[in-house]
Order: sequence, then structure tokens, then C-alpha cells
Amino acid sequence: MVVRVHVTAFGAFEGVAANPTVDIIQRLVQENALQSKQAETLDVDAKLCAAWCSKQTRDDDMPSVYIHLGVKQSATSPQIELEACARNCADFPVPDNANYQPTNERIDDAFESDAILRTRLDVDEMCKSLSAKGYQAKVSQDAGRYVCNYTYWHSLNACRTNPLHHALFIHVPDTNVMPVSDTTAAVCEVIALACASVEAKLPSCLCDRF
Repeated sequence: MVVRVHVTAFGAFEGVAANPTVDIIQRLVQENALQSKQAETLDVDAKLCAAWCSKQTRDDDMPSVYIHLGVKQSATSPQIELEACARNCADFPVPDNANYQPTNERIDDAFESDAILRTRLDVDEMCKSLSAKGYQAKVSQDAGRYVCNYTYWHSLNACRTNPLHHALFIHVPDTNVMPVSDTTAAVCEVIALACASVEAKLPSCLCDRF
């Protein structure tokens, strides 16, 4: 069975000269942990990220998981956070790299302000599995209001109409809190858990095709 996996990182932005998520996907590629899976670094440009989500998520029957990595600057403990949801609110504390800085605006006018979209992946169960394997992880209900949340909203919304497509956002600490080698190992495990979860829920008729 093959689950199509796309892993994204973010590049530098105001206040973050070196984004650890870039190092993570580089290590995943170097260690061949992604195999045939795809990895890409996105510019911290909300509109470009939204366009990327719309372009990448396809209306097809290929099981897919879109995993987005972002740095949580305020993190003080060495654990990753699996974001359970995104909110329909853009309230950027600093401009993105295109100098876009919305203030308490809707991301999508088709939804009510502060509407919530949730991942269909069982993040609670994934955290339990991660803890059982010695990784530090928690479920978060707040992905912020910056480009991370903006991207996650569009990714979840793009996957919403296709039950075979799933999205997940992972916030990681900076390297002064958690070594990138440890973070990479945890992310690699999340990828495996996400793929296993998607495969387990596929109808047998689809499993036979891949």
C-alpha cells in the first residue's frame, strides 16, 4: 500500500533567521526516511502557501497525507505539538515575507469568523503511540494566528471534500530547546503513524489497487 506523503517546512521570516523545519526535512531526505515521499520548503508568504495547498491537493483517489512543519518560538519544553485544528482567523503579529499583515480577519469568507476545521487524523491516539515509543508530544488546539494557521486552514479545507486526503500540522521547538536530530526522529515517527492510520481505514477494494 502506498500513501502519498507531502512534507513541508517554512523558510526564514521576521524573528527567525534559521528555521529548524528546513533542517528537519533536509535530514529526512538525506537519511532516505522519506523514500519516494515529497518534501518542500515554503516561503512564509500566506497567499503563496494558500495557493500551494490548492494546487497540491488533488481530486483523485490516491490516499494522501499533507504534513506541515512549523517552529513554535515560545516553546520551552522538548516536545512536538500535533495541531488538532485550524481557525478561520488571520491576526499576524508581524508581516509575512510579502509584507501582508491582516488584523483579526477571516481567512475564508465562506466560513464564520473563528470557525474551526479539524484534522481527520486521530492526533490523540498518535500522541499515545509516540509517548509509548519514548517521544515527547502533545495535542494542541491552537495553531496560532500566523502563517502556520493560515496554511493549515487551507490545507484542511482542500482535503475536506476528499475523504482519502488528510492534513496535519506539527509545531516543533527551536534547536536551543530540542536538538534537530531528536525532532527529526519524532517527525519521522509521526509520518509512519499517519500513513498507518490512513491505510487502516481504507476500504479493501482500494487497498487492492495500490
